[in-house]
Amino acid sequence: MVVEFPGLAKPVAMSLALWSPGMIVVGACSLSAVADWWSCRFGQPYHTVRERLRDVYREKEAKAGKRRRQLDVELCWAP
Repeated sequence: MVVEFPGLAKPVAMSLALWSPGMIVVGACSLSAVADWWSCRFGQPYHTVRERLRDVYREKEAKAGKRRRQLDVELCWAP
């Protein structure tokens, strides 16, 4: 089964996809715990993964870059 969120940018959808299994495996929903677990799997620095996960819920003004968008949670629910 493939679930698509056509209104979400691919980086946002990917970050949301990282949160779910991370929380299940770690048994917690803390940013630090999930980032630590994924950083070991990706072989990437902890702070890199942590910032990627944080970008999901940050306001667009708090993000770096020109093409950043804010997550509209209403797009994540079926009509």
